[in-house]
Amino acid sequence: MTDWIEWKGGECPVTEHEWVDVRRRNGFERRILVSRGWDWRHSGRGDDIIAYRIHAPASAEATGGGVTGGRIASIRLTSAYRRPYDVSDDENMPDPGDWAVRAARGVIADMRDRRAIKWGFDNVDQDVRREMIQTVADIIRFASAPNPPPAPDGWRKALDLAVAMLAPYEPGDSRAVSDEFVALASIVADCANDDTWRVIDAALSRIRAAIEPAPAEGGGS
Repeated sequence: MTDWIEWKGGECPVTEHEWVDVRRRNGFERRILVSRGWDWRHSGRGDDIIAYRIHAPASAEATGGGVTGGRIASIRLTSAYRRPYDVSDDENMPDPGDWAVRAARGVIADMRDRRAIKWGFDNVDQDVRREMIQTVADIIRFASAPNPPPAPDGWRKALDLAVAMLAPYEPGDSRAVSDEFVALASIVADCANDDTWRVIDAALSRIRAAIEPAPAEGGGS
C-alpha cells in the first residue's frame, strides 16, 4: 500500500481496475474500485476526493472481468453498515436486526456509487431517507416471500379487468391507494401473501353486510 497522495481534482489519476483508498473533504475514508465510475473532479462538496493511496496493484481477478457480484454486494453491505443512509451523524448507530433493512441500506449504498444518479441522494430530508429505506426493505421482504400458485387464466383476466377499472378512481399518490386495490394488483402480479387474502376477506365481509337485507322485525305468526 502506498502513502497518501494529495489530490487537487481532475481526471482520475489511476487505472480503472485499481483498488484505492480515498479520503474525502469531510474526513470520511473508504476503499473503492476505480472502474465503478467515481468522480475525481472537485465541486466544493464534502464528498470531494482530496487524497488517495493505491491499496493493491490490479489483480488477475479484477482485470479478468471485474469484481464478482458477491464481493460487490459484500462491499456495499459493509459500507451501509458503517454509514447507513437513514441515520444522521448525530444519531446513535442502530443494530438493524431486520435482514431486509440491511439489504435496503446496501441497495441505497450501491445507488450512491453510481455516477449518473448518486447526487440525487444527498439533499434528502432525514424522514424521507427513513421512509425510502423502509419502502425498499418492504419490497425486498415481499419479493422474497414464497408465492402461491398462479391464478388460472380466466381468473387472471377478470382480476386484471377489475384492477384496470378501479385504477382511475384511486388517488395519484401511490401511498394513498386503497388496501383493496393493492391486494387485487398483487394477485394479478402473482405476489399475493397472507395479508392480501386478509384484506380481500375483510372487504368481502363488509360488502356482504352492506347488501344483505336486515332481518324483519316482529316475526309474526
